Amino acid sequence: MEEHDVGQLEKNIEQVQVRLQTLVDEDRFAELIRIIRNPGWTTPAEFHLVSTGVEIVGRQIEIVDQLSRGLLEGSQKVTIRERAAV
Repeated sequence: MEEHDVGQLEKNIEQVQVRLQTLVDEDRFAELIRIIRNPGWTTPAEFHLVSTGVEIVGRQIEIVDQLSRGLLEGSQKVTIRERAAV
């Protein structure tokens, strides 16, 4: 049976936390809002591409939220007794 490297798993979790926090701290979307408010900013086609990109980013964030909740909830349901039965 393979050993669990909990230390490496913990490092991976912390790296994900740092990456998510960095995305929030950089506030790229505040800059995007500043850019799109400029008069004559873009063509209809470019507007559509940017709008679609923003929508997809929003969906991806929703997926990350659901996945992280699922990971936490699933981890909380694991018991020593269940693990030993495997």
